[in-house]
Amino acid sequence: MGAFDVSYDTRRCRLRIVVKGYLSPDEVRALASQLNRNIEKAGSDFDGIVESLEFPVQVNEVADLLGVLGRGVMTRTSGRAAIVVASMLNKMQVDRTLAHPRLRVFMTVAEAEQWLDTPTTEAT
Repeated sequence: MGAFDVSYDTRRCRLRIVVKGYLSPDEVRALASQLNRNIEKAGSDFDGIVESLEFPVQVNEVADLLGVLGRGVMTRTSGRAAIVVASMLNKMQVDRTLAHPRLRVFMTVAEAEQWLDTPTTEAT
């Protein structure tokens, strides 16, 4: 069973998603619902960070659903997204399901936060 938490930091204009464990398709739908509520608060100019350090490689159905969800979020913002993973296998799954020019994958939260804190012109 998986778990997730979604929050929006108004000061930093940053959506934060923490995912843990194995998600079911129903949990992905619940995550999508919570994301949508937070995006309504955020508007269309926000960055996002996904902390998935306790999130093992997911079954293909769930990974594909998360990819669709992530691509949908990217169409709703002009900002960037950082995904923090625990392993190269997780990184490969993200690369397969969620490639986007404004998205980067990191191995630590500190690196991801630093990239998001860097002005866009210097971060690309």
